[in-house]
Amino acid sequence: MAKPNYAALLASIGTKTREIETIDKEIVVLDAEITDLNSKINDGSRDESLKVSDRSTKNTKETQKTTKQTEKTTKESAKQVDILACYVFTEELTKEEEDLFNYVSEDYLVDNPGTTTAYIGKYYGENGELQ
Repeated sequence: MAKPNYAALLASIGTKTREIETIDKEIVVLDAEITDLNSKINDGSRDESLKVSDRSTKNTKETQKTTKQTEKTTKESAKQVDILACYVFTEELTKEEEDLFNYVSEDYLVDNPGTTTAYIGKYYGENGELQ
């Protein structure tokens, strides 16, 4: 089994997250439009021909919303597959691959033996002397 391309998986997860957020916003807009159309359809002072047109538009918007919800579910499933693939370690990770998952690159940290404080550069022991 080949090692997954972790950088590509993480990029794909980020892209899918942004796409899901966009779909969520589109669904919110469609909800608002459907609510507005419902109020127009239920308005007793409006002409019946306008209500018929509004019902048709509402049906179209509801179909679009259902399509968007299906698309969102599909993208969420694909994102979850990518997330799970990130945790498949068939062999030892390289230093670069480890840094993809680390909070801080290991090159940023330096061991400071014999001290209770960590400073980059000079090291002082517990007795205060330069190590």
